[in-house]
Amino acid sequence: MIICLSKIKKTPFVLSNRIKNVSALAKVASQYAELGQKAKSEQILNRCLQLTQSDKYISDQVENIVKIAVSYANIGQQDKAVEILDSSFGAVQLIQINNIPKPILSEIAIGYAKLGQKNKPLQTPILFKIAIGYAKIGQKNKALQILNQAFQQIKTNEYAWKTEQFSQIAVKYEEIGFHQQALEAAKMLGAPERVRALVAVAVEDAEQSQYDLAIKNIKSIGNHYPHEVRPDKMNGLSQIAMKAASAGQYEQAFKIIESIDDDFCGDCIAKPLIKLVNKATRTETKDQASQLLHKALSIAQFNILNQPERVGVLAEVANHYAQLGQQQKASEILAQALKTGEDITIVKRMPENMSVIFTRFKYPCPHIR
Repeated sequence: MIICLSKIKKTPFVLSNRIKNVSALAKVASQYAELGQKAKSEQILNRCLQLTQSDKYISDQVENIVKIAVSYANIGQQDKAVEILDSSFGAVQLIQINNIPKPILSEIAIGYAKLGQKNKPLQTPILFKIAIGYAKIGQKNKALQILNQAFQQIKTNEYAWKTEQFSQIAVKYEEIGFHQQALEAAKMLGAPERVRALVAVAVEDAEQSQYDLAIKNIKSIGNHYPHEVRPDKMNGLSQIAMKAASAGQYEQAFKIIESIDDDFCGDCIAKPLIKLVNKATRTETKDQASQLLHKALSIAQFNILNQPERVGVLAEVANHYAQLGQQQKASEILAQALKTGEDITIVKRMPENMSVIFTRFKYPCPHIR
């Protein structure tokens, strides 16, 4: 049986495998660079680059090309890195979206637009990736130039997910350090979407360990915005707290957690608290971990309004006290969790109007503890 290789290369399965293979090989190259074996790393990167040539308009492969360029820069080949990104950027610029027939459109767009819709700047998400690549190799001005071009492209086109791309580009501006441009992009959105974009910008700050800036940005979202976006703001604070906790920045994490209004988000306090106690028990001394657990316990008892969430955190804290060898403390907290869980059942059996009255109190409330 004779198989035509040229046809196999065009199948989605083979294409997907090729993209994954390039990504995996690029990681291997990076590891060789970490070990100081730059020549071996370069050899693998050359092979990776060769494998991307037939797929260079496809978003996932463009992402690989950006990684390859950054890896070349990491082994001291800055000029090569710039050349690769320039080539990728130039290729994307040549795409004339409106004139591409549907079969080709489906290959290069891959999820950025629905087939047959016109006036879609389908290359915009690819431009985002190329811009970040330039920023990673120290070419921030070039990165800004490309993002500005993408921004203008989004503004002048009408298409279904314009809102989503304004939010995305705001985050990309923030990622490469252009805060004012990020705010300008967010301002293009209506009130609910603008809040979500600003939250995403703040979370990006936290991703870069700029927690004070993240808090400042998210708190700049005033109460004049519609009431329905308050959960987005609280969820943003929760995400920032989780990133701080994961990084071992416990004081920052607690500070953020205590600023969360649990009325608007059932698990926004619970999630970062659980992340924090897991991190503390794994990485800190027993004394330090015990102190952190004590503070987490206090916040869970007094700040988490959602009782099932509170029960879950109490059980988690008890488990970590047990891991530290404090069995008695763990038993006491579990008993408290059990009592709170039983009280939930009691409240549920109350007349509906009585239950509503009680749940308006800030916990711990003596009627339902």
